Amino acid sequence: MVLGDPYEKASKIYYLDNNSIMHSCIVIRIEPQEDIGYKTLNIVYPDELIAAPGETVVSILDKIVKAFGVYEYFYDIDGRFVFQAKETYVNTAWNAIVKRDDETFIDPS
Repeated sequence: MVLGDPYEKASKIYYLDNNSIMHSCIVIRIEPQEDIGYKTLNIVYPDELIAAPGETVVSILDKIVKAFGVYEYFYDIDGRFVFQAKETYVNTAWNAIVKRDDETFIDPS
């Protein structure tokens, strides 16, 4: 085994698709703060971020959103202003596979 081999934490699971056909795949658990092939970096605006007299803060936020495309701003249900990166679901997973006591895996659908 190679030091840091990701397959040392791998598990083979079995599941049924919608046509009741059995499939298998390998799942690797990634711990928080582990590098999975990308790194986040601080953003650097590619131009001067200056507003003309009479422009609003929203015009500056629109420039940022247009330049990067991954940010959004809004008021939440409590009336707080939020400026954030859009959810990409890169770190979000949904797993419909259920493990039974007899070590077999089933698809609950």
